[in-house]
Amino acid sequence: MQKYLVVSFINPENVSDTFSAANWPLHCTLLPNFSTEASLEGVIQAVNKVATSHQQIIVEIGDEALFGPDANFPVSLVLPTRQILEFHASLASRLEALHITYDNPQFVHEGYRPHITIQENTRVNQGDFLTIKVISLVDMMPDGDTTRRKVIKSFELSHD
Repeated sequence: MQKYLVVSFINPENVSDTFSAANWPLHCTLLPNFSTEASLEGVIQAVNKVATSHQQIIVEIGDEALFGPDANFPVSLVLPTRQILEFHASLASRLEALHITYDNPQFVHEGYRPHITIQENTRVNQGDFLTIKVISLVDMMPDGDTTRRKVIKSFELSHD
């Protein structure tokens, strides 16, 4: 069974196809880790369908918070606008049709809190505005390697 997640990289032009799990590029999580036995092509088609049916999303960065089981991962919260919440719901619905299983289902739908993890050398700041133009499907264990991540495909959101 393969494991994925859907993100929007803050600086997609600086993201390589593969990277260390310990050194994620700055990103906003749009759909948290999920696994599926569906074909990769089916997952790609589902994500593409959502991307092409939604406009770009302008988000504002809010307060900081601590996430994780031990509340030790600092994040910048993304203000939960209707647009980002609807986009998340569309992704979840489309992929749930493929019988996916979430690692942490409590963080999906009503439990979804859009955020950007603060990295050691980079972050976003409260009051910043960002435009989500491109989303990426990421393989959480390419070739069975849980220490690496691989961008499978990126998808542009509609300009309309």
